[in-house]
Amino acid sequence: MSAAHLTVAELALLGLRAARNDLRRASRGSFTAGDEQSVHAARVALRKLRVYVRLFRSRVGTRRAAQLNVELRWLFRQLGTLRDLQLFQRAYLRRARSANSLRSRVVQRTRVAREQLGASAESARFAALMHALEEVERRLQKRDDEKSARRWLAHRLERELERITNVQPQVIARGGTELHTLRKRIKRLRYELELWRAVEARKRSRARRFTLCLTAVQDLLGAWNDLRSARAIASALRAPASVRAKSALAGEAASAAYLSSLPNALAILAAANAPWR
Repeated sequence: MSAAHLTVAELALLGLRAARNDLRRASRGSFTAGDEQSVHAARVALRKLRVYVRLFRSRVGTRRAAQLNVELRWLFRQLGTLRDLQLFQRAYLRRARSANSLRSRVVQRTRVAREQLGASAESARFAALMHALEEVERRLQKRDDEKSARRWLAHRLERELERITNVQPQVIARGGTELHTLRKRIKRLRYELELWRAVEARKRSRARRFTLCLTAVQDLLGAWNDLRSARAIASALRAPASVRAKSALAGEAASAAYLSSLPNALAILAAANAPWR
């Protein structure tokens, strides 16, 4: 399988197989110990799988891709619940004095979320998901495909980048669901860019520089989203007014700083020399 002559089906096989293996490795830690690093690794693997299933749905099969996405979202939401609780505990609760009742509720919910993940790892549903992913890989191995992965992927990367860099200032200023969509697009481009390395072995230094620009935007949006999640958890758990006020005040100030830096980061990304060009 030469990188220069990869077909779309072969690229799909490489991406899906690597992401599935990442998920299997990460699940051994995140579904048992439940530490933040393992949870993060499992969430990244699941995001990649969701991106690649969507990207290659014409090769995977539209109906099969839709079914896989339902199962991947089921698992991703469980990991998201645990991750948000861990973030709240680390970033906010440790600084809050006189919040013992809230702390005990967070600890309890964290334990329940970890136990649910452990049960998921042993469930027939999880086994069926992994089997379905392996079956997709077997079908891709047998599929005849003459379409060049290089040209096909370059077109999609360019289109995704345009959608990101054309975002209007008012979208950033509002800081709502449209900004959340932008965050998802950034992640999608990041994971699709990883596939480009399998297609084009040259220009690696250019790819690294472009990835740094992309990561800068992703980090700003990620930090902004973490603040939103923490505020939502504080409200859902009926945190004391002092904790909610502190998290809201810190969140508003930090969110404003992140969003004010975002237009410049996007401008740098737009001017960067994309490796597929």
